[in-house]
Amino acid sequence: KRALINFPHFTFHLFTVPPKIQVSSKEVSEDKVKTLICSVNGFYPGDITITWLKDGEVLRNSSLDKKQRNEDHTYGVTSRVTVTSDREVNS
Repeated sequence: KRALINFPHFTFHLFTVPPKIQVSSKEVSEDKVKTLICSVNGFYPGDITITWLKDGEVLRNSSLDKKQRNEDHTYGVTSRVTVTSDREVNS
């Protein structure tokens, strides 16, 4: 997507690039505790919100790494959350 903004002496081309999202899991212990990892990459502009849900409820114990700027001027960030489940968690 692109927006064109004209000012008297300047023209700005604004682009948006949607994120590429990959979710994986890492078993933390034998008690069915897993860390879910969400890698979000290649997005622009850099503003992004990552929200983890379990059964429709927001999980408040997530962490968010510092956002990184890629060589192509897009951004990437990783978020993690640890969950316990009675059923198998699929990546």
